[in-house]
Amino acid sequence: MKKIISTLSIIFSVFMFSQQKKNDSVNKIVEKQIQEVEINMKKKLIERKVDRLVFNVENSITASGSDAVEVLKKTPGVAIQGNTIGIIGKSSVSVMIDEKMVQLSGEALMNYLRATSSENIKSIEVITTPPSKYDAEGNSGIINIQLKKAKQNSWSNSTRTTYTQTSYPALSLGNTFNYNKDRYSFSIMLDAKKGNENVTERSNIEYPSYLWMSKVKRKDSKDVQSVKVSADYQISKKSSIGAIFQFYNSTPDIQETNVVNLLSRQGQGNKILSTNAETDAKNWNNSLNLHFTHDLDSLGKKFSVDLDYFKFKEDKNRLFDTQENNVLQLSAQNLGQQDINNLSAKIDFIHPAKFANYTYGAKITSTKNDSSIKFIDQTTGTPVVDPLQTDAYQYRENIQAAYFDLAKSFGEKWQVKLGARAEYTQTTSKSVTNSTEYKNDYFKIFPTFYVLRVLNGSNTINLSYSKRINRPSFWELNPFKWYFNANSYAEGNPFLQPAISHNFELTHTYKEKLFTSFFTQLKSNGFSQVPYVKDDLTQVFTRLNYYKSYAYGISQNYVFNKWSWLESNAQYNIYYIKTKIDDQYKDAVPSQSGFGFAFSLNNSFVLNKSKTISGELNYNYNAPNKGLIYKQSGSMRLDLGLRFLFLNKNLQCSISVDDILKTSNPDNTTYTNGITQTYNVYADTRRLRLSLRYNFGNKNIKGKNREIGNSDEKSRLK
Repeated sequence: MKKIISTLSIIFSVFMFSQQKKNDSVNKIVEKQIQEVEINMKKKLIERKVDRLVFNVENSITASGSDAVEVLKKTPGVAIQGNTIGIIGKSSVSVMIDEKMVQLSGEALMNYLRATSSENIKSIEVITTPPSKYDAEGNSGIINIQLKKAKQNSWSNSTRTTYTQTSYPALSLGNTFNYNKDRYSFSIMLDAKKGNENVTERSNIEYPSYLWMSKVKRKDSKDVQSVKVSADYQISKKSSIGAIFQFYNSTPDIQETNVVNLLSRQGQGNKILSTNAETDAKNWNNSLNLHFTHDLDSLGKKFSVDLDYFKFKEDKNRLFDTQENNVLQLSAQNLGQQDINNLSAKIDFIHPAKFANYTYGAKITSTKNDSSIKFIDQTTGTPVVDPLQTDAYQYRENIQAAYFDLAKSFGEKWQVKLGARAEYTQTTSKSVTNSTEYKNDYFKIFPTFYVLRVLNGSNTINLSYSKRINRPSFWELNPFKWYFNANSYAEGNPFLQPAISHNFELTHTYKEKLFTSFFTQLKSNGFSQVPYVKDDLTQVFTRLNYYKSYAYGISQNYVFNKWSWLESNAQYNIYYIKTKIDDQYKDAVPSQSGFGFAFSLNNSFVLNKSKTISGELNYNYNAPNKGLIYKQSGSMRLDLGLRFLFLNKNLQCSISVDDILKTSNPDNTTYTNGITQTYNVYADTRRLRLSLRYNFGNKNIKGKNREIGNSDEKSRLK
């Protein structure tokens, strides 16, 4: 309160001095005073804006010392199932970092996000109906991860370390340095993590002849190293240029044992299948962004240009042997490689005019994906390459896009925004060994609109619509077989087609405390993984375009902050999913339709007057639900954290426990070919985390006072 009063008094002094036309020396004194004032108002933990929900990670205690994947698990409304990130009651989303699309998905995306420390994350934005400026990718919208920025005329350094205990210990170290003075800004982020996690997978399959009861115990390496360097230079008051380079390396090695008990239903005799396997894996990721911004006039007209290069490379070497009743059934080696190169260029214009505000731009993207697979049978002791399971695969994708948005206010009560994005896509997939080639070119237009009505000082209504596309991931298109054991493997599908969705949302806001949203999503040509099982005890995880779905729901979010020491945010989602399976698959894969319910309660509280001790208690519950081809059991998660500040609040110590009750892993049941299958995966969600972070720096570097900064432009990578 004192800082606010002090700030207001200084602003009033500036006004009075300017009115009285004091001499330049007085003005310089006031200017210096203004530069030295820091407004330090704490943001809400969770905010709901017109087109997005914002989770302010920097205020979260339980997110401290973790990574981007763990932060997403704590973000209200976000659901992570396996390696898929989505929105509760809807479907998958795309992920951006600082408004720059991450060109990865599945396991590769998860490994990439694990290299992003939560200490570098400012906020998570869940954008359910993105405007036309953004890529149309992502059925249910976009999740934008905003990283922290350097303050003007300052330098700062943050050093951190975290110890995490699950089934195995893990240690992470990191450092972030920011420098921003006059025309120059520079930052470097270094992070490294070393440790392992336990993953336990259980599955029951009710074959006609046997009851399959499987248990897989895995030890997954979580070793990650990452570097991010960014630099910006203000060429003039109107122009700035900059670059961002990022590198990450991970070795997600896996050691596993798989024991399958086959209990006979017809007196054939029980069997035991046992598999021992080791997977050596390496991932590399390099990305480079060059950006330029220029103000065309003093009224807000500007344009920006971005050039982006992205490279991802993965090598896998899997050795496994399967025994049936202690007799060797198969010993083999699976080798897999994937090399992705992505190049894009785009230009964006902001054009305020008398009639309306316009934004428009264009983008071109080129992607090359080269991958290969090799299967070597070593059962006889002599390695033999299987030509039927050895192949090289090439995939090429080119996209040209253009967009236009118009935003206009009608008085103080109405705001309207209309837009459209056109994307022309050309794809070519080719099996080098088999000399088969498949081409698919398509042109799509993706309209968006927003209408905001201010009813009075306490109530507003917002209606939004967006059409979205969900293209298959690169790894989902690879037609390779990746074996888990002698009876089970996963394969991609080069003939997958993109899915299209239409998203409607009506939101009512009351006093910026109660947010009520009604949503509808219509999806066509949907695709996902289908676990096919056959009477011969084989299990194939494949991917198909096989369904249409309709989702309807309501969500409410209430913010309670009546007391200065407590802030609570309660949210629930009630939804209904109707799934319609395509005729050619409906007999083999029956649909699942039904209601779902999710509830979350996030509490942040202060425990002493000096605000150096604070806590956080979060609870999430998901009721049993149905959707697509799965029935899911109920699950819940309880997290607790405490934070202590020392040394003038520069040293932060945090302790947190996630999934205290160990109840966040639901069962998933599906039916294919009349055979019931139940799967459960536990990935060490219960964990103890101890974190230390020390901040130091100089917030008052003397520099020239200029009106235009480039901190906002640094985040405008897309």
